[in-house]
Amino acid sequence: MKVLALHFAADKTPSSPQIYRANMPLYVLGQHSGWQCEVEQWGNILAERAQYGIQAFVALAQAYDLFIFPRMTVPKGATLDALKPLFTLIRMAGKHIVYEVDDDFSNLYRDIGADGAMALAAWCDAITVTTPYLSQWMERWTHRPTFVLPNMLHPDIWRKPENRLFHEGLVIGLSGSPTHSGDWQVLETVLPRILEENPTVRLRMTGFHPPYLQELPRTDYLPPNDYSGYAEIVRSCDVILAPVDPHDEFNRSKSPIKVIEGMGATRPLGNSHAGAACIATDNQVYRLAIEQEQNGLLVEHTSEGWYQGLTRIIRDEALRTKLQLQAHRSVWKRFDVTIHWTLWARAYQKIVSRPINRVTMEASS
Repeated sequence: MKVLALHFAADKTPSSPQIYRANMPLYVLGQHSGWQCEVEQWGNILAERAQYGIQAFVALAQAYDLFIFPRMTVPKGATLDALKPLFTLIRMAGKHIVYEVDDDFSNLYRDIGADGAMALAAWCDAITVTTPYLSQWMERWTHRPTFVLPNMLHPDIWRKPENRLFHEGLVIGLSGSPTHSGDWQVLETVLPRILEENPTVRLRMTGFHPPYLQELPRTDYLPPNDYSGYAEIVRSCDVILAPVDPHDEFNRSKSPIKVIEGMGATRPLGNSHAGAACIATDNQVYRLAIEQEQNGLLVEHTSEGWYQGLTRIIRDEALRTKLQLQAHRSVWKRFDVTIHWTLWARAYQKIVSRPINRVTMEASS
């Protein structure tokens, strides 16, 4: 089988965390299954079309058995009409289309600029998502079959035991984008208090630096990084925080990737390899990865809940070590893509065995 993942995000490269994570199962699938799996950017296709005309689209539609569109929205300044030629040619060639998503793109609970996403998804043959809840959500909006393919880790990136950013004391990690502005506010009074009461603790904040957490002592404010660099930052942290507001309906569609990455980022711990001790808001998302007090901590999403959880992790070395060791074992058993790539193979085989979706773009928009 020949598979093409076509990305419409012109400002991202294949090495960025979002793009690499989305394509990682395809790379592994191609290595293990004998399938030909490729990744391309929409901008490159447009450049080729400008040179060779419509025949470039025709050749593209005929060259693959399955097309995957990760997180696709209508490009800025365009409409659904701009995408019809490519989709129509794929349909005419008798090929299948998969929409891949790991967030709520309905714009119902939060406007994230995902214009036209649901109409595009409804026009595809199937949808792949990362959690059971998101599967139900997408089926409700699109009436298309969905397949749950969890976010996973590749050992080449996450199991290397190097630690470039070493610190003698305990390092707490917090990473994310500005979409977490409301989620992280619960830490506004917690982190200054923790740093004041624990002078050997350091905070490492990556990506988003909200104004209410500026100028904290012993804090590294790190910019966004490429995927391998991001993995090294996570690996350098002894504790990983994953706060999400459980009252924000948008968060119900998220995946537990933050704690999966924290648990899986290998670092030496005594004579063993371990992950980070992860603390997350107690909600349905993080219960997908954390078993309470076995491989992580789930806390009430209040300032006191987070303060008590962090204080306990910092001061109880035996508990912290237990969580780090058991987190590492559990995550590599459940979320190693080199073991579980067969989930993608089975899903894609089922999709191409189904009839092609004949719903038109006009009907689904």
